[in-house]
Amino acid sequence: MFQGVFLRAALASAGVLATTAGLGVGTCAAQTATFAANSPAVGARPRPAPGETPSTAVSEVSEVIVTAERRSERITEVPFSIAVIGKDLLVKGRIQSAQDVLYQIPGGLWQQGDRLTPTIGLRGLTSLVTSPGLDIPVSMVIDDVVYPGPADFSGIDYYDVDHVEVLRGPQGTLFGRNTLAGAISVINAKPKFATDYGASFSYGNYNYLRLEGFVNGVLVPDVLAGRLSIDLSDRIDGFVKNQLIPGHDINNDKMTNGRAQLLWTPNADLKVLFFTDINYDWGRANPGKILFVPGQEPSLFAGLPSDPDVVDLSTDPNFHLFHATVGSRVDWNVAGGVLTNIFAYRTTHAHSFRDAVGAPGHELDLRVTQNDHQLTNETRFASDPAKRLNFVVGTFFLYENSFGEYNFHIVPVPGTVLNAFLGNGPIDVANFGWYDTFSAAVFGQANFKITPKWILTAGARFTDDNKSGHAMVIGDQNAFFAVDPTPYGAHVSKSWTAVTPMASLRFEPNPDANFYFTVSRGYQAGGFNSGESTRVALATAFQPEYAWNYELGTKLSLFDHRLQINADVFREDVTNLQVDVISFVSSSGTRNAATAVMRGIEADGSVKLTDRFDVTFNYAYLDDHYINYSTGSVNNAGHVFAFTPKHSVTVGVDYALPLANSGQLNLHGDFQYKSRIAAEDDNSVPRELTAKTQIYYLNANVEYVFPNKSWSVSLWGKNLLDDLSPTGIYETAVFYETLQEFGAGHQSYEAFYNDPRTFGATIRYKY
Repeated sequence: MFQGVFLRAALASAGVLATTAGLGVGTCAAQTATFAANSPAVGARPRPAPGETPSTAVSEVSEVIVTAERRSERITEVPFSIAVIGKDLLVKGRIQSAQDVLYQIPGGLWQQGDRLTPTIGLRGLTSLVTSPGLDIPVSMVIDDVVYPGPADFSGIDYYDVDHVEVLRGPQGTLFGRNTLAGAISVINAKPKFATDYGASFSYGNYNYLRLEGFVNGVLVPDVLAGRLSIDLSDRIDGFVKNQLIPGHDINNDKMTNGRAQLLWTPNADLKVLFFTDINYDWGRANPGKILFVPGQEPSLFAGLPSDPDVVDLSTDPNFHLFHATVGSRVDWNVAGGVLTNIFAYRTTHAHSFRDAVGAPGHELDLRVTQNDHQLTNETRFASDPAKRLNFVVGTFFLYENSFGEYNFHIVPVPGTVLNAFLGNGPIDVANFGWYDTFSAAVFGQANFKITPKWILTAGARFTDDNKSGHAMVIGDQNAFFAVDPTPYGAHVSKSWTAVTPMASLRFEPNPDANFYFTVSRGYQAGGFNSGESTRVALATAFQPEYAWNYELGTKLSLFDHRLQINADVFREDVTNLQVDVISFVSSSGTRNAATAVMRGIEADGSVKLTDRFDVTFNYAYLDDHYINYSTGSVNNAGHVFAFTPKHSVTVGVDYALPLANSGQLNLHGDFQYKSRIAAEDDNSVPRELTAKTQIYYLNANVEYVFPNKSWSVSLWGKNLLDDLSPTGIYETAVFYETLQEFGAGHQSYEAFYNDPRTFGATIRYKY
């Protein structure tokens, strides 16, 4: 009942930004390095060896090499929508996290309230995770290791990264479960047989400090090489001032990240990479702010600051996130192809506490603890891609043990709707969930060259998932949180199987042009809600979500690679759509409540106007709506998805100016626009409030490279217009309003805002 409202207010994220992916694509040679390059694909130009940059003329836009189909190939050969953010843009644009990546790409969606549970999405598909072991429609994959949970998207900075690939649309064949909307694939820089090192130090407003560095060395020539990378940052002053506890700024952030890699090549046919990383993130969490229709300020909260950068909180919100990974990758040239095995063990420990209403007192305090342990292993064989018929086949296994604890401390403010229904309190309720997930899959995908210019691709994946465990609710029995006498619990177990095929026909009139039509299916596993208000609901599973994607697109590299264009139109039909249902008369949580359709256009590209001047452009259009979605007496059929803008536009420019002293001045800037969003699935938030959600971002970077080319210094700024817009708006009238105000139709909300203007300087050294 009210529990869903509490969870929504406490856990729903904010930060919806759907902008571009084409920024900087193919504009620098550093974007092309990959680790596990294979031989050329059918009809392609010869590919670079691992770590080698393709040779291109100075006047050309460098070719972009990706691994989206589990082998290295040029981006023009990929038969689905993909965006690539190269090393150059990662540095110039200060793209340092999954949040930054999702701000950049078309259809990308990021919202963050509670640090542990950001809401992530692509093409409008997203999930609000309020129980342990639940899944989301976008997977993050770092060096081919799957990071399946929402907490994995927080607390992990991107540092010493080669490039990032964003795969849009279902990737159910090669990437598997929980890629129903797509996947973010991060490819870190790898050890090489050469001495190399570098470091950078940044200082910015809000007393922001960041130190990055790496060192690469040869331990045994041609046999053993290692690479160490570090990333330390501290935003000492938070973005939000807490007026009730001076000196305790909110939304600050401290991060400590480190990665070690060891490459062993005992012979020319065998490569073994050992890797480990640690990530620790802590600070004071992002607070929500009251937002109301003008003239309808809740009388009980008159004077509560609504400015985005000021808050009145009686307690300090805080969060701690710890991630660690250890694993190995083996690549063996055998039988005319490459046999690859990737093994990893991951652990995540997370804790957060915050006032989920953003007001003084303790109307709703929420403490969340999450612990996850995960084992994954993938074995695959990729045949010689130069053959007329080539293929990738493999197996995948995942085991995940998840624990979650959600503690609610509720003290309703006298006179509010909440007080009328729950009394004066305090009310303490906690739910716990312990779940084990076993997932096994076999997959295969083949390319067949029908003629020199026509290529047929087909594949499928069979997945077998099982989730089991138990959940418990304890605390004060009440009419909404815990209807059954407490404590109560349930042991649960459920299995699902899914087949996710894909087929694509592409026409390549020459190596620089690709016209394709692709059909693919995606799958997101079912699960259980650990905080249901009855024992029966606690033991009831919601079902998997499925999507069929139909995509027509092209990828073109024209005029000696001076112009690159990637464009597609798509339609995605979703069944059993998992939605966060909020109900005042029944239990709330994730439900299979809807069918939906998304239609859209995605286009990005880059043009090299001169040897010094590059322009990038990007546009995304999304038309989405529910076909069937009813919750009690509310029918949301025909409503658009919450948080998804219809239009996103980005234009970027880069200019390199050689100087008389042999130094160089590099200028970068980009402007991003996002149209207004609907808030809430019923689209009930008044337009006068949603109009505030339009985004206008201006980012810039000015870099001076010293004549020796090793040192550089840059001045940078993000959101230079200081556009503070609500990126998530959630209905919370029961917390703020009196019965009379509520009955009169007054509307008040909790809003989350994007980051304010930041600026600073960076000094960088590269060997």
